[in-house]
Amino acid sequence: MIISYPFLGDQDNKADETQAENVRVDINDYECAHGIYPVSFNQRWHGGCHLQPQHTKEPICAIADGIIVAYRIASDMVTDGNNQKHHNSFVLLKHTTETGEGRSITFYSLYMHLHCLDSGVTQPERLKVIEKLRTASGASTSGGVHDGQTKVNRKDILGYAGGMYGNCFIHFEVFMEDKDLTQYFDAPKTRLGVANPTAHADTETDYWGNSYYLIPQGTLMRATHPYADAHSVAAPAHGHHAQPARPNPNALTFAALPGTESSPAKLWVQMRFEKGDKWTTVWNAGTGVRISTEDKGTKEADFEYSLYNRASKLYPTCPSAGYELLRFGRILGPDRFAATAPATTQDNWQPVEFATGQSGYVNLSAASVIKLSDSDFPAASGWQKVTEGATDPARNDGICDIAALQKLIKDADSNHDGITTPEELAAWVQKDEVRNKLRRMICQAPTEWDKSINEARFAPLRKAGAKVEQPAQDNAYGKFKSFVEKFQFWDQTGGLSNTIWHFHPLEFVGHFRKCGWLSKDELERIYPDHLFNRGFAPVPSEVREKYRVHFNKVTRKYCFNDSARLPHFLGQGAIESNRFCQMVEGTHTPTAINAKLPDMVSEDLLGHWYGQIQPQEQNNYYKEPRGGKRSYSWFNGNCGDVDAQKFRGRGFKQITGRALYANYWVYRGWPVLPFDENWWNDPQWIAQNAAGMRKRPAVIDDPQKISIDAYSAIDCGAVYLVSERAKTKSKMDSDRGIATTLAEKKTEKEIIETVTKAINGGSSALELRVDATRLAKEILL
Repeated sequence: MIISYPFLGDQDNKADETQAENVRVDINDYECAHGIYPVSFNQRWHGGCHLQPQHTKEPICAIADGIIVAYRIASDMVTDGNNQKHHNSFVLLKHTTETGEGRSITFYSLYMHLHCLDSGVTQPERLKVIEKLRTASGASTSGGVHDGQTKVNRKDILGYAGGMYGNCFIHFEVFMEDKDLTQYFDAPKTRLGVANPTAHADTETDYWGNSYYLIPQGTLMRATHPYADAHSVAAPAHGHHAQPARPNPNALTFAALPGTESSPAKLWVQMRFEKGDKWTTVWNAGTGVRISTEDKGTKEADFEYSLYNRASKLYPTCPSAGYELLRFGRILGPDRFAATAPATTQDNWQPVEFATGQSGYVNLSAASVIKLSDSDFPAASGWQKVTEGATDPARNDGICDIAALQKLIKDADSNHDGITTPEELAAWVQKDEVRNKLRRMICQAPTEWDKSINEARFAPLRKAGAKVEQPAQDNAYGKFKSFVEKFQFWDQTGGLSNTIWHFHPLEFVGHFRKCGWLSKDELERIYPDHLFNRGFAPVPSEVREKYRVHFNKVTRKYCFNDSARLPHFLGQGAIESNRFCQMVEGTHTPTAINAKLPDMVSEDLLGHWYGQIQPQEQNNYYKEPRGGKRSYSWFNGNCGDVDAQKFRGRGFKQITGRALYANYWVYRGWPVLPFDENWWNDPQWIAQNAAGMRKRPAVIDDPQKISIDAYSAIDCGAVYLVSERAKTKSKMDSDRGIATTLAEKKTEKEIIETVTKAINGGSSALELRVDATRLAKEILL
């Protein structure tokens, strides 16, 4: 699910082409003090929020790929009883996408009070609007047009802000039908509204965003990490599994903490990664009071950058499974610890602050600790559903009388006279703690855009002593209702229910931006058909779908799925693997099988690595010197000509050489006979005499395993980066997004070149990598 805000920032209005950085405006600065969510100042439901652009020419864009449900592009504004003019143009979009494996979600976005394109919008601006809407000008100012089929891509321009009462703004709304909300949110798919959640079953593998842990009162807490002594020095060689074939990194260290023997209270713990650092925030689950003393929580610098090192040290029998414990708190992928492994070797001890200035190590792997993520919409993060109930006879009156919200409204009564005035409510909702509560309420309420319930909605306004004064006379009321109906359009939506679930739209977008899961259509736009070499990919859609779910799982595991890193991962992989088409470096042979089939499938069909069985020839390309360097035969731990082809580049990022293969086999916990680390330091290896070597190299008989298995093909490329090129992530994190000025493009290219050298060893096909990375950015950012 790739989603963005309706305003993308002022990217098209730079005064200086040489300006080095984009000036980004926080999206929350667009939100107006009026038109708040979910209740207006007159205590009526308000299903969205009002957003004011930074300038009148700032376009309003589709927040996600979707289809147009209904629209109205009026030729002129509508006039109220006071001869004030207002914009009633709108677009309603339906979005269906994915947030995980088998996790489809459908929602709607509404952009109301768009500017009339025939008035006040210049020709250059008008041409940027999608054709369907650009050519719709002149439509009636009442009603709307039902569509239901026109496709819209994320970031497509829908129009410009119009507004009401002389103010320039749009009403922005995100909602779901009840059936769609039930399909996506009901337990066990999420833990929305569950105060005491249960543990995830092994089959529940949805995860994105931040991690949450519910720690019971009385849970064991330790002042010292239980593995502190074992890992204060470099770990010794393994028995069954040798250490990765590379020098050991620095030994792990664990600080002594002012801990206690048990948790004094039930705790909610949030852990999140931010540019390599881990931040931990703790609340008392009973009182909701924040325990963490720092605003952002407790920081552990470079924790994420060093996850591979930590996993290799703490979980040597299967570092891949250990990596997931440290990353997710639970194992989501295919790797598991051996059934015979002691339970204590699968523990995940992390520091947790349980009182001001006091912390202890807690085993987050304990069965009693509940592990969740933002994908669960946990109660600890403030998400809750509120509803009047579908059977409430007064549910169509438009009055917000849900107990949870009425209590909050009463709290706004600053002079305690028993009456909450619009002025008091307006001041009260500007408080951060109040807005944060309101923003995560998912409210079931009637839509204001359905004229069929107008009599019920406006009945309270016609009663004597109504809180909100409106014309009570029949003729004035009739004019008022006629004016309101010029904005309504629900009869053109194709049968949507008039009682829907509303989200604070900015909060909805912000929350799902943490997801990073690519749907089928999104990946197709990044790796489009026309960029595939048809000699390798006669059916590009089949190639993409073979790897897409595995790609999403891998980028989620190694934190490559955020907005800074994902374009680089995709851009580099587009060249390294020919957009998934070549998970094995070409053999360049004239043999019949490779003349007819791409290398991607040849080893799959053979059932072994190409060249293992004669008369399959050994290709001289891998044995001969390369540009003045020594050949692949004695490169990256290879021990002769056979190894040059046997351990040739495989995977999404093309790992090459026996040493890197050994690293990966050990990391996955796959069987490897005992071998000596750094066997390439043996004098006889240096002399290129394999028979005389005393140090034992790793023996791997099935290197094709990582080209045949789709998950492993993607995973081994990511592991190469986090193990051998760990600093590459920090370089990706320094990227500023889409480059538009010359200075920005220069900096962007330098970053891409650094990443290229880390992966490729040189700058091969740099311009192609730049183009592929920039294309990914255009789609993703």
